[in-house]
Order: sequence, then C-alpha cells, then structure tokens
Amino acid sequence: IQPTDESLSLDSKSIGRRFSLARCILIILSETRSILPAFAGGTIGACIAGAAIPIQAYLFSKLVTVFQLQGSERVDRGNFWALMFFFLALTNLLSYAVLWSLFSVAGATVSKKYRAEYLRGMLAQDISFHNAQGNTSGALAALLATDGDDLEAMFNMSLALIIVFIVDIASCCILAIAIGWKLGLVGVFGCYPVLFLAGYFRMRMDTTAQDRCTASFLESARFGSEAVEAIRTVSSLTLESK
Repeated sequence: IQPTDESLSLDSKSIGRRFSLARCILIILSETRSILPAFAGGTIGACIAGAAIPIQAYLFSKLVTVFQLQGSERVDRGNFWALMFFFLALTNLLSYAVLWSLFSVAGATVSKKYRAEYLRGMLAQDISFHNAQGNTSGALAALLATDGDDLEAMFNMSLALIIVFIVDIASCCILAIAIGWKLGLVGVFGCYPVLFLAGYFRMRMDTTAQDRCTASFLESARFGSEAVEAIRTVSSLTLESK
C-alpha cells in the first residue's frame, strides 16, 4: 500500500480492481509458489468435476435405450449402465473432495501470507495516511479482516467453481455439437450469449451492491472504534445510548 497525494485513503477506487481476475491469480501464484502443487491438484479435480455433467447426460442417453430391449438382455444392460452411474458418482465424490481440500489449503496459505503483508503495509505508512478520511484504526482493522476473508473465499470457493463452470460449459458445447451439430449450434450461439449477457449484468449489480455494503460497514466500524476509544468522553456527555 503506497498511497499518493491524490489517493491517501483506502476508500479510493484506484486502490482496488486495477487488474483482472486472471492477472491477480497469476500474480498471487508467482509470489506464492508454495501453493502451486495444491493449485494444480485442485484444478485437475475441478476439471474432472466439470466434465461430470456431460458424461452424465451421455450415460442417461444410453440408459433410456435399455427399455427397448426384452428379457434378460434388458436386465443385463440396465445393470451395466447402473454400474456406470455408480462409478460416475464415486468419481464425482472423489473429485470434489480433492477440489475443496486442495483449494482450501491454497486459500488458507495465501490468506495468511497477504494478511501479514497487509498489516505490515499499514503499519509502515506515514502520519498523513492515517490522518486521511476513512483510514481510522477501526476502518483499517475492518479492511484487514474482510479483505483477508474475501481472498481466502476466492480460492476456497469462487475460483474452484469458476473452473468447474468453464469446463462444464466447454464440454457441454463440444458434446452438443458432436451429437447433433445443427441443434447444438443453435443452442451454443443462440442461447449462451443471452445467458452470458444476463450473468454479466447481474455481476455488475452485485458488485455495485457490494461496494455500497462495504462502505457502510467501514463507516460503522470507524464509528464504533472511535466510540470505544473515546468512552470517557461519551460517558461524560451521557451519550451511551446513542
């Protein structure tokens, strides 16, 4: 954290969102190489988990053809495809277990490292930084807590789910075009753009709402911290209720 004259406060939007998510991930991986094995293993687990849905669709399409058979052949083929579903469920269970475990380790490691650097960066600032509006001790402590939690949650859940969804969408598109290219092209180029656009607008709305909630939270933390620090003044003015 190295504020300039134009931006001494952490509330400034120039401090955050200067890089894309992909670039932030690359920066974190380059600075924290110890999480590379866990990140690679979690990514493999996420790819397997993302491919489970199109595989399930393929198995279901084969399973419904069993009802066209008769007698013992129907029972044998039904048992075979039921066994395939069991193996798919077991693989899905193991992949998600590996996925969440390894990404949780990576998230905890990254959060521990950057929390310490965050705190050292705050303590190394000059007086003008701490005198700037919004940079009270309560607000800085709240930022240290919330930003560390957000960074850990990004690795624990958000990044894992993003990889799962990307693999899921890509594999479903490939499967749809491979099975029936005419209807597959209609679904891929006709439906997906609308869904992506709606998701983008929803993400923008969520981000705006999150910024408002963060500003309110920091203000309440600042006010509460100042009230606790000035408890003698509050008591002398009999303002405890407020």
